[in-house]
Amino acid sequence: MASQLVTRVLKEELTRSYNVALIEENIVDKFITSRRIRYTGALSTLLARDMGNDMGIDKIMIISIDLFEETSTQVIVGLTSRLISAIDGSIIWSNSVSYSGRDFQRFLGLGIVTSPETLSSIVIKELISNFPGS
Repeated sequence: MASQLVTRVLKEELTRSYNVALIEENIVDKFITSRRIRYTGALSTLLARDMGNDMGIDKIMIISIDLFEETSTQVIVGLTSRLISAIDGSIIWSNSVSYSGRDFQRFLGLGIVTSPETLSSIVIKELISNFPGS
């Protein structure tokens, strides 16, 4: 559930805020499967270059869900992201953001975020707030 929610909210926010053209998930999944990539957290220069050539892209965004917890008393979301050059595999941009729904608590307990979707949206907006515009 966490992966689907984060993916959907991230796509919406990147498209809305930065007008980014995104590759369809099935194309990326097909590449990952064909290359037998088990860990996408660290793409080699060669794999980044191959991915760029095969898909006609110049940048690759990798998102890691560091923490995603929903209990009856709280919601926690933590994400890390890197933007990697599909030409040489170098890291262009990186950011990490984590919040608990209680981080937004104000006087008398008001303001606590209880929805995983709402908290994911807040985390993603902050995560990409300094995303490179070009």
